[in-house]
Amino acid sequence: MVEVVDGQIRIGPRSVGAALGPACFAHGDTDATVTDARLLAGVLDPDNYLGRDLKLDPARAGRTLLAHVGEPLSLPTHAATLAVLRVFEELTGAASQEDDLLCGSRAQ
Repeated sequence: MVEVVDGQIRIGPRSVGAALGPACFAHGDTDATVTDARLLAGVLDPDNYLGRDLKLDPARAGRTLLAHVGEPLSLPTHAATLAVLRVFEELTGAASQEDDLLCGSRAQ
């Protein structure tokens, strides 16, 4: 889940759990997710997701990211999308570096 807290984009730790998934799944959920941002950035194909078993809704993803990230930060949808992906990359990069450090210390 993606939200703005004290002017900063936060990803997680609140899990969607048994909720309906990203807004772009169009199953009723309205929380913004990294999946929504990846769809808007063109990383995911809205017509070929999960072997075409699920069509993604870019318009819904855009409205959700704008409402949960763009408006609180006074950003248009595209800028909000890129900002979410930047935070996600920072988080995953930091986790990867931590894993590398831990694995390196075990190898010695």
